[in-house]
Amino acid sequence: MPVSNQTLQQAKLVAIVVITAWLWLMVLPALSRTRPVEHRSAWLEEAGIDPAAFNYSDHRAGREMIPALDRLHDSLIGRDVGQPAK
Repeated sequence: MPVSNQTLQQAKLVAIVVITAWLWLMVLPALSRTRPVEHRSAWLEEAGIDPAAFNYSDHRAGREMIPALDRLHDSLIGRDVGQPAK
């Protein structure tokens, strides 16, 4: 008996869901326990960097850079691109 196209599509969807769940629940947690990932996580924590932050200004180090970036921006205002700074 031939398998219908709808049944094949449903089987593909189930396969994708199962593979995604396996990756999310098994593979990624196992990778998070590897030495390189643990080392990187420790380094980020020591540096005060939150890896879940979305923007540089969400990081303490990024917030400390904002005044310098503002000064740089102010020094560039009013001059054409490619013109040397005064």
